[in-house]
Amino acid sequence: MLARFSLRPIFAAMAVISVALAPATPVAAESASPQDGRKAVLTFGGEECEVVHPMAQEAPPFGVGPCPGVRPGAEVWSDTGGCTFNFMFRGYARDELGQLVEVGRYMGTAGHCIVDGSEQEHVWQAGTGPEARDGNDRRIGEFAYAVNSSTKDFALIRLDSEVQANPAMCHFGGPTGMHDPSLSPVAPRVIQHFGQGIVFGDTVSARSGAGYLSDPNWTFAATGASFGDSGSGVEMDDGRAIGVLVAISPLGIVITRLAPRVEDARKALGLETLEIQTAPELD
Repeated sequence: MLARFSLRPIFAAMAVISVALAPATPVAAESASPQDGRKAVLTFGGEECEVVHPMAQEAPPFGVGPCPGVRPGAEVWSDTGGCTFNFMFRGYARDELGQLVEVGRYMGTAGHCIVDGSEQEHVWQAGTGPEARDGNDRRIGEFAYAVNSSTKDFALIRLDSEVQANPAMCHFGGPTGMHDPSLSPVAPRVIQHFGQGIVFGDTVSARSGAGYLSDPNWTFAATGASFGDSGSGVEMDDGRAIGVLVAISPLGIVITRLAPRVEDARKALGLETLEIQTAPELD
């Protein structure tokens, strides 16, 4: 399957590379558990795949192993190309009695994975959005929201009702919650992400680095990324979700902060709440 490679500016004084193509071969995995304090075991259909666990004392700050299924770190494909899922969300609205009811499950990715750059937000009603597929080229839902502007880059896929999804990021676990960008420290923090980038997706798909979290809308992190990592979720080392990997710059990866993008999507979709789904860290 072919995908479009795109270049777009992030800031007026800096051109950066959008990362949107994922060639990794999928091997299904739906759960993870620690083993002997140094490795985690991804299991699916009775088969096991050991990967180095980065939070263990002896382990390096990266890991190998696949991330199939519908979960943070797994592949997502559309007719535009391939990217990586970030986090899972549930949307709630009020019914005619004023009661909160769940109206959809969503998986996030980057906006440029589905729409060209503009200042416009795109909203698709159920049954009208572009189709989204997993790493096995199976339909998992359709895009419900996307924005790809000079300051915003985020998309949500409304999952089909029968699709099984897992909120836990492959290899690292989490998210344990959403980080409040107004509380961002000036000093660098350890960040972690799992993506399906070219070369990285087949080698060190789980990566750590140093993140600079001082800006509430955009930030940077010193770590490796390539085409296909677009859309992947970025966490702090305590599992709190920071944002979405959307580009590469001379300063490292470019991250759009999650909290303001989720609030934009909530309003555009007419939801009362849009809640990130949490999972424990692996240790």
